[in-house]
Amino acid sequence: MIINFLLFNLLIIESLGTLPTSTPINLPIEISTNLSSETVNITECSKSIENVYAASFIFDSPKETVINYETTSSLEFTVMLQSSSSKECILLEKNKDINITTTLQYRVIVISSTALVENQSIKFSLKYIPQQNDTIGTISDYPFFHMATVPSLLMSSSDSCQFETTSYNNLYGYTYQIKSNTDDILEINTCGYSEEVTGIFVTNGDKCIKTINSFQTADIQCFNGVGSRLEIEIHPDLTLNIHVGFLSTSEKERMFLLNITKIGDGEEEHEDWQLWMWFGIVTVVIMAIIVLMVVAIFIYEFIQKKRYNRFSETF
Repeated sequence: MIINFLLFNLLIIESLGTLPTSTPINLPIEISTNLSSETVNITECSKSIENVYAASFIFDSPKETVINYETTSSLEFTVMLQSSSSKECILLEKNKDINITTTLQYRVIVISSTALVENQSIKFSLKYIPQQNDTIGTISDYPFFHMATVPSLLMSSSDSCQFETTSYNNLYGYTYQIKSNTDDILEINTCGYSEEVTGIFVTNGDKCIKTINSFQTADIQCFNGVGSRLEIEIHPDLTLNIHVGFLSTSEKERMFLLNITKIGDGEEEHEDWQLWMWFGIVTVVIMAIIVLMVVAIFIYEFIQKKRYNRFSETF
């Protein structure tokens, strides 16, 4: 009897599975999903959730952005968001924005207390609500991610690089300021979420900066558009302007993702006063050597002359 009871409980425990494997997704996305065929226990959250039907997804999130969850489904279900660095599961409320402040992977967990019948599916959407770059200020923390929205019929920007290239003359987007406390090599790339080509220019005041391994236009194919990529060297006490945007105007609102990542150390840049200091040190050393040589020659001649005089007096 006891053995049968234990076997019965073991069967119950085995029937309660774990959270299904997370399906990778990219935002924005509209999801239509089924749930697990059996009830599961979710232990990934700080508070265990038991006896539910579930599905899960995983995505990479840009830093400092907003996610919006929407659904028109009449089915009863719950959607939660969990970061890879925490066991806290945040409940997503319909049509209510949620702030994302870290560059991490996030898991989307969908649960329901009732099973879906045949041909039933849960439908919902997740999308970014981009934050405009005029609230960002100077960027110095890398990697940096930013999803930007370019309004329709935005006026083109003007910078000195546009007069040094024949690739394109206008840029419809935004300007970001970047700096670094160390000598770094940064990779800057864009990903267009619209069917347009994005471009990148880098300036220091009115000077167009020469870039390393530059693919300023039509280099990266991603999502619905074509992005760009380039590398620049940046030094302390130097603030650069990054001009990013689309190459043509549009009557539609468009989006692009900007990513700035440190990929290596740059060569140390010496200030003018440092160069003059080293020039002075080298000059002083050379002059000291010359003076010592002259003094040595003078002493040698003096000794030789004295010896000659003594020799003359003897004879």
